[in-house]
Formats: sequence, structure tokens, C-alpha cells
Amino acid sequence: MKKGFTIVELLTAVAISLLIVIATVGVYVVANRVFAINRELSFVKESTKEGIYGLEWFFERWGVGVACFNQVDPNACGRPQFDSNRPINVPYPPASALYMLRNEGEPCDEVVFFGSIGGMAFVDRLQGINQVAVMSCRLNQTVQQNCYHVWRGARVFRDANNPTIPLIFSVGGLSQDNLDCSRETNRNNATMNLILRAQNGQLETFQGNTRILTDQLTLEGGDMLVRVPHRIRFFCQNNPQDNNNLWLYVETTDMANNCNWNEPPIPIVRVNSFQIEQVPNAGVLVNMQVNQEGRAITIQRFFGR
Repeated sequence: MKKGFTIVELLTAVAISLLIVIATVGVYVVANRVFAINRELSFVKESTKEGIYGLEWFFERWGVGVACFNQVDPNACGRPQFDSNRPINVPYPPASALYMLRNEGEPCDEVVFFGSIGGMAFVDRLQGINQVAVMSCRLNQTVQQNCYHVWRGARVFRDANNPTIPLIFSVGGLSQDNLDCSRETNRNNATMNLILRAQNGQLETFQGNTRILTDQLTLEGGDMLVRVPHRIRFFCQNNPQDNNNLWLYVETTDMANNCNWNEPPIPIVRVNSFQIEQVPNAGVLVNMQVNQEGRAITIQRFFGR
């Protein structure tokens, strides 16, 4: 005949079961904590990545498409020029395309530089009688985007009456706006009008010995069109949408008055600090401490020129 458990056996079984349950719960609690920590770290890393991407996107445009004040020595335009502790409304064009202003502060510096954040194109060849074939990289002829400098070789076209002013042109007849050229294998992907019109001055041409001023430019193969740059400003301020925590902001101001494509300050990432170290004749070193969910991550990036 089968017998049931004795009291001792039953108590022993219950004790073992309790130990197993306690161990299982302990493993679950630990695993849950680890998962929560990893999830928090993943969130911090992703948020930090987004902030770094925004920072890099703008800093990589430092000096791109920027005409400089010096029209005599093109090489001077390509040398970094650092300035400090002055008003942020730096006039355009600057003395160097790689001009950068740093207003030192604690815990954040304020940084200002110029760079094109719009489209560009390269003229490939004449297409028919009054068109050119171009390689368009986000070239755009809508109202707020249709402001371009034109470069021929190392020089930008300037106003005949005031050579310190780089001319701003509008394009016409563009076959399609905002074309992506990153995977293009052909030499051109769009067509546009052969003749551009200057918005802010005149060009100088000659017929024999007669000087003629005109606002029209006839494009040639090899010409490069670049959207007129913006003045880009990085600074820190409290973000009212995040309990007034300190954030890094970016603000862009269009240097083409006719287009006037300005962006108000945009929050990039929550920070504890943002500092710039200017490296003469080399570039800038950005030191930033990101603050996400109470965790501080130190970021360092070098942008060479």
C-alpha cells in the first residue's frame, strides 16, 4: 500500500520549493534591473548619437561654399581664422571662408561660423541652345532656396562696382528640384537655363574696349553653383520643454536677403558643457558633456580643415 508524505518530508519539500521560488524571483529581479539599465543606456546612447549627428552635420559644413572678403588672394580664403569675444552678428563675407568666432563662457562656449546648408550643382556641358546639363545635388529653385554663388575655378563672381561683394544668382528652368547625387553614376542628372540673373549687383564684360555692365551670367562647363551660406551659431540655454534643463542649440541665419531662409534656435541635445578648442592652421576640437537621464557622457570630436 502506498503511503503519503510524512510531516518531515512535506516540510522539506515546501522548504526546497520556497528556495527555488526565491531564487527564481531573485534571478527575475536582477534580470529586470539589468534589462532596465541596458534599456536606459541604449536610450542614452541613441539620444547622444542624434545629438552628435546634428553637431557633426553643421560643423562639416564649416567653410563650404563661403566666399571671403579677400578677392585678391584666394589662398587666404582657405586658411582658418579664429576670432573671440565679439558680437555674434558677424558680417558676410568674412575675411576667410574658414572664419570662426568663439565667445568663451561657462559651462558653454558660443560658436559662430559660416557654411552652406543648401544645394549645389556642377555644370557638365551645353545642352541644346539655351540649356546646360548639370549634376544637381539638391539644387532647388523654390523661392527661399534660389540664391546661389557661382564659382569658376577658384574664384567666385563678384559685383563689378564693389568686388568685396560676392554676387548672388537665381537659377531658372531646372528640370527637377532636390535631386540626390550621392549614388549618381552619370555625369549629369538635370538640365537648367544657360543664363543666370544676378540679384545683388552686376558683372563686367567688354566688347572691344567698351566696358559693359550686365546682371546676366552665361554658364560654362566646370562652373559650380553653391547655395549662399548661412551664419551658423551654437550656444546653450535652458529648454522650457525639458524642465529648463541646459541644452545645446543651433541657429541658422541666411546670408541671402532675397531668400531669407532663417531657422529659429533648434535644441540639439541636453548637455552639461560645450567647449571649443581652436587648433591654429588645423581645425577645431569640440568637447561636450551630454546629459541624458542623469547620466553624463563626454564626447570629443575634431573637425580638421
